[in-house]
Amino acid sequence: FECENYRGELTAEVKSMLRQTTGLADAQTSLASAQTQYSNAAIRAGFNGLVSDVSAREGMVVYPGTVLGEIIDPWSLQAKVNLDERELARCASGQRVYVTIPSLGDTTILGTVASVSPVIDPSMRAGEGIIDLPAIPGLRTGATARLEIVIAVHPDQLVVPQEAILIRDDRDMVFVVVDGHAQWRYVTLGPEGRGIVSIVEGVEAGIEEGDQVITSGHYSLAHEAPVAVMN
Repeated sequence: FECENYRGELTAEVKSMLRQTTGLADAQTSLASAQTQYSNAAIRAGFNGLVSDVSAREGMVVYPGTVLGEIIDPWSLQAKVNLDERELARCASGQRVYVTIPSLGDTTILGTVASVSPVIDPSMRAGEGIIDLPAIPGLRTGATARLEIVIAVHPDQLVVPQEAILIRDDRDMVFVVVDGHAQWRYVTLGPEGRGIVSIVEGVEAGIEEGDQVITSGHYSLAHEAPVAVMN
């Protein structure tokens, strides 16, 4: 009989019979199968990001594990660096890292050591360090960078610019300006980094906080030579 001509009570048995005789059951099964296939055909990333490469092509037959493309997260980039054995031993997770990026006009940002390899590559005698970077507009994956890892902090140190240090008679020294004249001071150097070096002690006459040191034009300068401070 036709469904539209049925006027009796729609019991569960009648409903089941109607579903079978009208093809509704088959249609519902086909719909569920199509919806499942459609859902499986959609590719969804597990994070927000940008598509950096697409290797799949229309009509291409793919299998589980086939790489269809690449997605990057530009807000969670990392830097990788090879550290030799001595450097590796002095690095640890959580250390601060000054990262200078040439492609961004030598912009320097502050990163953090995320992990340090527990093993050393025997062919390179080095291990890998991973540096977490903050979100940086314009930074692209594959860019190069210069890294300075802070392995120790020495507070309350007297420091001078690296270019102020000279060597005379195999001893480290600096020139300080006293009453318009250059006077040298032999010094003992301590830790250095980021263009500055600490002075552990001034061996002769001493050097103190606030002294003016000469950083250029001093390679042939003599003790007590008159000088003019340009800046």
